[in-house]
Amino acid sequence: MNYTDILQTEEANEEAYRFWAKKVRARIKDTRKRGLLAPLQKPHSLGAKRPSMEQWYYDVFDQPNVDIADVKQNPIADVVPDGVRMSNGDLHEFDIIALATGFDSVTGGLKAMDRRGTKGLLRDKWKHGLSTHLGMCVSIFPNFFVIYGPQAPTAHANGPSAVEPQADWIVEVMKQITKDGKERLEATQEAEKEWEELVVHFGSQSLRHNVPSGWNGGNVPGKQLEPLSFSGGLGCYCDKIDETRRMGMAGFDIS
Repeated sequence: MNYTDILQTEEANEEAYRFWAKKVRARIKDTRKRGLLAPLQKPHSLGAKRPSMEQWYYDVFDQPNVDIADVKQNPIADVVPDGVRMSNGDLHEFDIIALATGFDSVTGGLKAMDRRGTKGLLRDKWKHGLSTHLGMCVSIFPNFFVIYGPQAPTAHANGPSAVEPQADWIVEVMKQITKDGKERLEATQEAEKEWEELVVHFGSQSLRHNVPSGWNGGNVPGKQLEPLSFSGGLGCYCDKIDETRRMGMAGFDIS
């Protein structure tokens, strides 16, 4: 995943997948498992879902005491006392079942809290889609700052590298409004709309855009399919937030 065009053009992505599949398939001796784990026809764009950062992942699957079931072709029908029964009637017997069904990335934790603004709860505001300004502030939620959250470089940058400039920005903004004798800062809805358009613009340039995944909320049934993070690069993001502060905090109501 070290070439920039892998997520920008189908041709480059296809070439990268063929190379990946060739290397992985050579490690899997069982032909059925090989077809499921590293099919010749890619199931989605390589990198559109988080790849497994592995060393022996596929080798473990190839062990005789490990099996894999294709739940797309044969979905789970029921969990019974002896294990899991599939739609075709097959029973997989288990002593222990570990549920690992995905996670509500980027926004899940924030929506789980009863964070209330001047016109309702945050989860209700984001029910039909995200809206922030600069990936840190939300209209109708004055004096509320979010770091490493939605519409920021969150999922596309090293954590500390993304958090530090955000924290520095918040500190400088708070110092300035305090110096000016102000007490209240709130993003405008117009600024949120412009920021959303910018986030979508960068997101649409990637092959991840239309592949349901944790990158865009597509792994959670019923969740709005949209880019959850700013993918224009950490440098571009820092320039945007710094410019906003230098130019007098456009997009904010301060009183």
